[in-house]
Amino acid sequence: MKFLFGLGWFQSVRKLYRVVSKRISKSLAVGMAVLLAASASLLVFSSSAVAIDAIKVKYGAVDVSVTIPELVTFANTGQVSNQLRSLFQIAKATPNQISGFREVLSKKVDVAPNVLNDLLNSYYGKLALTEVSKYLTPGSNYAKMVDDLKATVNLVIKDGQMSLLEVLQAYQGTDAVVIDGEKVVNLYNQAVVEGQKVLTFLRNSPEVQKTICKTA
Repeated sequence: MKFLFGLGWFQSVRKLYRVVSKRISKSLAVGMAVLLAASASLLVFSSSAVAIDAIKVKYGAVDVSVTIPELVTFANTGQVSNQLRSLFQIAKATPNQISGFREVLSKKVDVAPNVLNDLLNSYYGKLALTEVSKYLTPGSNYAKMVDDLKATVNLVIKDGQMSLLEVLQAYQGTDAVVIDGEKVVNLYNQAVVEGQKVLTFLRNSPEVQKTICKTA
């Protein structure tokens, strides 16, 4: 496993996170949880060889379903569907925050080809997947879902970039996603903090890098 992929990937995701944290209120994490944790959340569903049709977000007492076409239309044109409008009203989002949400939908992250394979197959990647699974609907073929996710992301990142909306559009394996937004947001915030600590330690410890991250 190459250490450099971790630095580049994490730094790209951090840039996206900073956009979210600056422009979007905590309450709008209802929608952000869908996007920031989308690729991980896909691991929890059965494999029925169909594309995702809708995302159901649960955040406390909130329960809203938004279809992928609605998200695509909003990202491309700014047109807000009734369901998205309900989500924004519940979140008490300002026009600037809604604009930020639209930006995150199509925000491109630089990802080296096969980076997901390296990440998921690493020790820390496996730990992360185990932790994520605690916050999402259980009960499916885990190994099959991981393979489906790898195939989807590797397809999307052929040009060296991906957006979370592209992953949702391309994923073949279920017709709906159900996410506990509150738990995923908390998990993501914790992962950002802990991930930064790990990367800082490794960056300042070249000998440790050589020991645990040498290319096979």
